Amino acid sequence: MDPKTFDRLTSNIARGGRLEQLPFCALRDGEIEVVSGHHRIRAARAAEVMEVFVIVDTSGLSRSEVVAKQLAHNAIAGTDDPSMLRELFAEIATVEDMIESHIDPTLLQVPEPQPLTDVKAILDWHLVSLLFLPASLEDFQLVLDRLSGDERLIGLCDVEVLPRFREAVHRVVKVHDIRAIGAVVAKMCDIVLDKLAEEEAAAAS
Repeated sequence: MDPKTFDRLTSNIARGGRLEQLPFCALRDGEIEVVSGHHRIRAARAAEVMEVFVIVDTSGLSRSEVVAKQLAHNAIAGTDDPSMLRELFAEIATVEDMIESHIDPTLLQVPEPQPLTDVKAILDWHLVSLLFLPASLEDFQLVLDRLSGDERLIGLCDVEVLPRFREAVHRVVKVHDIRAIGAVVAKMCDIVLDKLAEEEAAAAS
């Protein structure tokens, strides 16, 4: 907010003795954090109005969700500073929060990505295929014809296992609030290893 606009806002608040638009805040870790309305609160203090009403979200917003709402509110009623915009946007942790922020990607001034000519030369990667198939030789042959040849491991499962696999993934996503598939698979590995360790300890006792 430029100084003239801030001075005008301060004068309006001083004249009425109150804010005409309520700041939006979030209760996080026992403290009330301003999400939208920083300038209004600063102007209220400048106008010596030390008590203001605010809207408080008590649902336990994450830092990523707070930043998304800040950017979204500012996009509607403020002016974006590119460097600050990039800094805040970097704190957003999920795709859902990125979408909620309503940020125009061109405002981030991110340079165009350079095409990769040889991924293998840059990263140590492994392509794993997990195939859910019916017990049919013909179907198996069709899948073999579609493989790229870069796979390090091909795992075959009965197609009837697929609904249970999907349910396991969905439950891990819901219980542990994980959205990235890589993190989901890592958590599933942790759960299995912990369970096996418990069974091994029980068998040894």
